[in-house]
Amino acid sequence: MANFISYMSSLSTILMVLVVILATRQQVKEMENTRVLQNQPLPYASPLKKSHLEAARFFFSPPENEFSLLCRLIFYGSLENIGNGSAVAIDIVPKLLYQGKTGKIVAIEPVFQRVESLKPNQKVEIHSMFVGEQESPEGIMHECILRNYINNELISQIELNVFYRNVLGACFRSRVLFDIWFYEEDQEKIKSCAKLLETAKIDFADEIRKYTALKKDNRDTEADVLIEKMNEKLSQNEGCANIPISLELRRGSFSVTPISLHDYEKELGRKVYPRRVSPPKKSKMNAPQNQKGQCAAREDI
Repeated sequence: MANFISYMSSLSTILMVLVVILATRQQVKEMENTRVLQNQPLPYASPLKKSHLEAARFFFSPPENEFSLLCRLIFYGSLENIGNGSAVAIDIVPKLLYQGKTGKIVAIEPVFQRVESLKPNQKVEIHSMFVGEQESPEGIMHECILRNYINNELISQIELNVFYRNVLGACFRSRVLFDIWFYEEDQEKIKSCAKLLETAKIDFADEIRKYTALKKDNRDTEADVLIEKMNEKLSQNEGCANIPISLELRRGSFSVTPISLHDYEKELGRKVYPRRVSPPKKSKMNAPQNQKGQCAAREDI
């Protein structure tokens, strides 16, 4: 009996030690998780007032050789890390949502912007340019935006998805929606812009045919001069002006979700980033001068 009591006492001591070790490990793990959570980054995007619908212009897009009349939507925003930890590998993925002529929701994705890192409370400016696709020969994306506003139809939106990591490698995705509004005092300007988009290709039909013929004959210099004259003439029309837009946060649209590394790489694997399409040019403007007063060439990137 004495041996049995001694054995049980030793066993109890061992069990108590194991419990203490497990409890200590759990406490350490909880403390580590708390420290990690307290030092999480949180990049938050907000719009800037200089966002606008650009004045209409003629464009010729190689290699498809498409001639288009567009007024591009230019979005400016601010990205600030309001969290307590540093964010790295931040990818801003914008998307424009609007109701097309068929009634279906159209989504336009431009190229995406990369910010390498953001310290807590650090802020950078971001921007995107939405060019759009033609649904039909006469249907241009921005015309749909204007028509939606004029006819009091579905409000167009800009969706911003931000993919980022913390310094430990954990991956996250944040999402926010902004409704696109025009200012009341710009109503007549908006109607004039919509009308211009409908009639400009007809008004410039002869110039468009001539421009297309010049490009076909590889007379690019003459074609460039012609399109500059066309755009200068177009700018003199009523309704050809930049139109400011107001971007209002859609209530309840902001969310942050942790994602796996697989989903992170899958999402960003299909994205397109801006890249240089020609070698950088050397410029002599504002270059330092040597002792003889000549400008030293520098590489402009």
